[in-house]
Amino acid sequence: MTSHWPSNLRFNPDIRITPLIPKFHKPGHKAEEHEQFSFNLTEGVGLLDGECPEWIWASHNALGNSTKTVGPGTRQDLIDDHLGFWNWVKYCCMGLTLWKCYKVAIMEQNWQEEAHQGFTQSLLPYMSDALTEDKVHKELAEEEEAHRTSGGRAVHKSPSAFMVFGLTKPCLEIKKLKSNPMAHQDAHIAEQQSLLQAKIKKFEELCATYMPGLLQFVSKTQEADHSSLGTVAEEVQLWLPSSIPVDHRGQVCGLLSDMEECLCTAQCHDALNSVCHILHLKMRMVKYKNKNMQGQQDGTRSQVGINAIHEWALVAALKYCMAREVKLQLSDSGDWERTLCRLEDNNIHSYQDPDCLRKQSGHQGTNEDSWDPGSTPEPVEHGIDLYQDACEKW
Repeated sequence: MTSHWPSNLRFNPDIRITPLIPKFHKPGHKAEEHEQFSFNLTEGVGLLDGECPEWIWASHNALGNSTKTVGPGTRQDLIDDHLGFWNWVKYCCMGLTLWKCYKVAIMEQNWQEEAHQGFTQSLLPYMSDALTEDKVHKELAEEEEAHRTSGGRAVHKSPSAFMVFGLTKPCLEIKKLKSNPMAHQDAHIAEQQSLLQAKIKKFEELCATYMPGLLQFVSKTQEADHSSLGTVAEEVQLWLPSSIPVDHRGQVCGLLSDMEECLCTAQCHDALNSVCHILHLKMRMVKYKNKNMQGQQDGTRSQVGINAIHEWALVAALKYCMAREVKLQLSDSGDWERTLCRLEDNNIHSYQDPDCLRKQSGHQGTNEDSWDPGSTPEPVEHGIDLYQDACEKW
């Protein structure tokens, strides 16, 4: 940079000089690799824009037109007098200018602090930094890898994979069956039942490895045969640690109960995050529909899509309820219930869901959707009870 300066221009080598492009001139330069020359990204410049020379020229543009007809010497004297007076006024008013800038900076600082505090307080209160299912799987896999490295026994399927394999069956059962399914839907359900039955058979084979006392426990309690042969796949009971009484759990499954509790906790947090995300998506779709959709055909089709989005939220809510019930069986009641509260049907809605907002009274004390005073319309969504009934039908 110094190679382009005039030879008579000297500066103190102890002073660090950073070349920057004035803010109003930056659009006239190339945009590639010019972030390092931006006033907005340089430390210590504050609100400086680098356009101070432009202010002098802009204020004296009229002086150039008024001195065109005078001689060169007179014109030079007039320009020097005006610029000298400008510099003298700027020097005398430097304190007032800095004081005005200081007051503006204080106001800006207060506004930024208030905005930062308001943004911090408006963050989602239900978002937690708990481990997700993927992180739990990764940690369990790392622990098992360290166990095998230290000389532990290695089998074709690890204990964590065994527990994840067993917890997939309840997730596969969370489906809503229509009253009159179509032919292709029946075929898809039959295919899923076959796959589920094969997985159950594989799970029962692994039970002999990781739950060696299960067969003896089932024989003592005089339970029916828990094999999946000749039974419907959805009706087979999987003997997970949560389904075994506490007094027999240590003899049957060992440390698998702690592993299942950890996985269920991660499932609860993931399911809650899914519910919040899906309801937020539904609210955005409702706003888009109210703003852009007109007519019966477009309104009906958009409402069908919105109802399908809400069904996803119900599926995630049912997954949360099932995982929370399993965690309650494993760890009993405790402080964790303050975070993972019981989820009711009326909790599954966004904060501005029009189906859950209270209707305002219309003419003569009637509501806008009914002639009966005080009546409320039937909501489109009926909660997760439909899914629980569907699981029973499976």
